[in-house]
Amino acid sequence: MSNKQGKMAGYINYRMRVTLLDGRQMTGQMLAFDKHMNLVLADTEEFRKLKRKTTKPAAAPGASTPQTQTIETEEKRTLGLTIVRGAQIVSLSVESPPPQDPSTRLGKTTTGGLPSALTSGPGVARPAGRGAAPASLAGPAAGVGP
Repeated sequence: MSNKQGKMAGYINYRMRVTLLDGRQMTGQMLAFDKHMNLVLADTEEFRKLKRKTTKPAAAPGASTPQTQTIETEEKRTLGLTIVRGAQIVSLSVESPPPQDPSTRLGKTTTGGLPSALTSGPGVARPAGRGAAPASLAGPAAGVGP
């Protein structure tokens, strides 16, 4: 009999489908887990089944009861990096094995060695240049210290 965490550790970087208590399904690359079965998923997409009722007016002019029809649709939204609470997980299944080349997730590299997904541009965090500190704050005061 194998250890539960040992078995789960074998699925790191696999693309997994997680089914939650409320019926939602999440698909993403499993990056980490813990003893509570909390999961960290990268590039996560959420799928929900929605049931919408539509009412049709009465077919005959004299009829007073409109007909209701239930339409089931699936809604998808992209979440990105997520943490899923283990208590909410109902099932976990493998969608696909890990990618052969892990750098494919970051995109193609540009000149300078940085992947194109990590180069600066609008909406991308960049380090703030604060400039040099004023002379009075650059170090200890004159005559203080060794």
